[in-house]
Amino acid sequence: MRKRSISDQCLVKHNLVYNFKQNLNRAKSEEKLKINKIVTKQGQSKRKQFLNFVKPASLFRFKKDKSKIEHPIILTTINENEAVTVKFPKKKSIVLQAGDFLNADNYPDLNGKLEVLKISMMNNLNRLIERDHSLMDLEKKADSLNCDALNLKMTSNNIKKLKAYKKLRNRIFFCLIVLVIILIFYSAFIFWFNYTRPKSKS
Repeated sequence: MRKRSISDQCLVKHNLVYNFKQNLNRAKSEEKLKINKIVTKQGQSKRKQFLNFVKPASLFRFKKDKSKIEHPIILTTINENEAVTVKFPKKKSIVLQAGDFLNADNYPDLNGKLEVLKISMMNNLNRLIERDHSLMDLEKKADSLNCDALNLKMTSNNIKKLKAYKKLRNRIFFCLIVLVIILIFYSAFIFWFNYTRPKSKS
């Protein structure tokens, strides 16, 4: 096996370096694409959050629950010429709200807060029971409406059948009358023909 010349060795090294640079550039471009996809997804999710925030209902809810708010979230919306930073607060979870509510220095205050929680829970349970009763009433009304609809369908089918029977009966009656008239005319014609025909002399 012959030894490679210096030019061949330089060419091989150049090819290796070129391939390495190509692979490195390809990896960098793929990494940039991945980062751009992640950034665009985050931007879309933040844009959706911002659009949901600026709805009238969410603004009304934000004004209503201003006392339960902590830890503002910062969203940055990038326009064509400038970047606008929008801050809006984040609501606490129910567990944190309950924990903050139950923070007390002595037992009487804690007992009073627990009583308030019990009363609110009982009120919520009573509301749920009322909703269940109203749902049951609605289900009964829906069942009765379904029964009424079935009865109306049956009556409409019976009316259609009765109309079809009446039409068939009227047609049969009309055909019978026409047949009787034809028979009367035929018998009258036969009688007239026999009466007016000259009698043969015997």
